[in-house]
Amino acid sequence: MTNTRANTTSILTPEQVHQLVVLPALASAALDVATTVVPIGSSTWRAPRVTKDPSAAWVNEGQEIPVSDLEVDEVTVTPPKIAGLTVVTSELAADSSPAAVEAIGAGLVRDIARKLDAAFFGNLPAPAPAGLGSFNASEITAVAVSSTLNSFDVFTDAISLVETRGARIDTWAANPQDIATLSTIKTATGSNMPILGVGDARPDTRTLFGIRLVASPSIPVGTVFGLPKDRVYTIVRQDATVTTDTSAFFTSDRVAVRAVARVGFGFVHPEAIARISINTATP
Repeated sequence: MTNTRANTTSILTPEQVHQLVVLPALASAALDVATTVVPIGSSTWRAPRVTKDPSAAWVNEGQEIPVSDLEVDEVTVTPPKIAGLTVVTSELAADSSPAAVEAIGAGLVRDIARKLDAAFFGNLPAPAPAGLGSFNASEITAVAVSSTLNSFDVFTDAISLVETRGARIDTWAANPQDIATLSTIKTATGSNMPILGVGDARPDTRTLFGIRLVASPSIPVGTVFGLPKDRVYTIVRQDATVTTDTSAFFTSDRVAVRAVARVGFGFVHPEAIARISINTATP
């Protein structure tokens, strides 16, 4: 694929971009394990959302069954564009080997992953998609610790509240600073045994009450999210591109490499998302 500008050229097919840039970027972002990733070929994704369940009732034999209505609306996501830019040498850009392509993609992957998490956990202005930070306390399950955190009771409260909404928390997500503090809480006064458990030190194995705990610097310190994977979606268009431009850095014989993808978020049941406000200050 060649751009209308002669010096701007696509170096990968959309399929290669999806495999070498988009999927690794998602895998590097905390939202990958916390959401259901849905690739789409169209511009818009739609999903039904139940706003009121029909009501069942106990009735005598032969008695009329009361009629109740199912109320639904629709969640519509049109993924906006996210772009990353890196600069490489002309020699590297001209190299078509898999190692060269991966080297070019690595920087773009890291940049896109950071931007995805920042949008997902935050409330960035348009054109970024609306993230978790855009919900107020009445729209999601908000739980707070009024004093210094010295136990994990607030997390069991969050699990219970989400379960009353017919959902289940699959992932906790927190700032690395808060995870470090949580890791210091012991099972009892005078004990050296952390509540998080022995053997959970690796980032990919940390759990809290058997639920995976992931870190993202994009989450505000003092906030922990409890996320049900089947109610939160990451929508990815499959027409991503990686292009080069030889004009921007012509005098230094370097090439600008740009990756463009389109990603949005779908929250089909915001009430099933827990946002825990904690105070991790040292008592």
